Amino acid sequence: MSKEILTNKVFLDTSIFVKENFFVGSKLRAFFKHQEEENIILLTSSIIRNECHSNLDKGLAESNSTLNKLMNDLNQKAKVFKNIDALNSIFDLRHTFDFDNEKKKLKDKLDKNFDDFFEEVDVDKNKLSKILDDYFAENPPFKMGGKKSEFPDAIILNSLETWCEVNGIKVYVVSDDPDWNSFSSDYLIPIKEYDKLLDQISFTYSAENINDKIKNLIYESKGEIIIAVKDAFVNSLPTSGFDAYRWIEYEVESIDQIEIEIIDHSLLSSYDNTAEVEILLNVKFRAKVSCEDDDTGWFDKETGEYYGREYIKREITNECHITSNFEIEIELPGKEVLSGEFELVEITNGIPKNLSFETEYA
Repeated sequence: MSKEILTNKVFLDTSIFVKENFFVGSKLRAFFKHQEEENIILLTSSIIRNECHSNLDKGLAESNSTLNKLMNDLNQKAKVFKNIDALNSIFDLRHTFDFDNEKKKLKDKLDKNFDDFFEEVDVDKNKLSKILDDYFAENPPFKMGGKKSEFPDAIILNSLETWCEVNGIKVYVVSDDPDWNSFSSDYLIPIKEYDKLLDQISFTYSAENINDKIKNLIYESKGEIIIAVKDAFVNSLPTSGFDAYRWIEYEVESIDQIEIEIIDHSLLSSYDNTAEVEILLNVKFRAKVSCEDDDTGWFDKETGEYYGREYIKREITNECHITSNFEIEIELPGKEVLSGEFELVEITNGIPKNLSFETEYA
């Protein structure tokens, strides 16, 4: 069974960019999509950006070398294909492909992704002493022998820990590097199998999970919902009306003994951590009315009206189904709940236009 995420803050290590081929990896694009939908906040560091640029440069250089070798092989070992018009574009590639220009485009695209999708965490310069102690003690992220190349990782992890401590939050640290995943911190949650994290993010903000939360909230806040509906229902009832069954006019003096039962609910929409929910309720109530006495007066056939009726007081019971719209704040990771209360937007349907006199109390 899927679980909710513990925090909506996610930090991606350079190893993830390399593994996802910088741009085309479906899982990296899934992180970007969740960020665009404001489900998560992606975090990075200037060091990660620089490492990604360095790895991209290295990958491009190796790929360009492979391409040049391939072109040389084609020209020498497959030159007979030059006679095929459909393959001309392949042999012209050596002259039409501008490596430096394409390299610049990719590096610009990389920077744009960082600018568009990530919030940068500042480097904590005060952690240098701790980093040096970890280096000489061979603590994570320094492997056995304390490689100096692990210093950037140590700076990133310690800076991220400081940022978390200052803000009082935890962060998922997504990395394919064992040293990253073995770094001990109360604030950093190491993740290697990030497909499972993506699944948890999707579940957290899914209609399925939100519906379960709403169902629990409705159960827990039943009294609050009924009070809000009761007040709105009484204020929405017409103060006068006409009973077509007995052909009498009436005025409502008071409404009391209201019994309200929640029957069902539906999720209409959700954005961020606020959901609009339609709740169906059954309402049974007693009304005290002043009305015409249908045992008095006379009926004029020419006008089709009753005359000379006396007014009496009656108590009648009515029952109806009403639908009401509520705004509900849902507790979700990283989504601040301001009030946590149910807010009745309106009763959308079911308010009786006229009361029925079929059931009354003598």
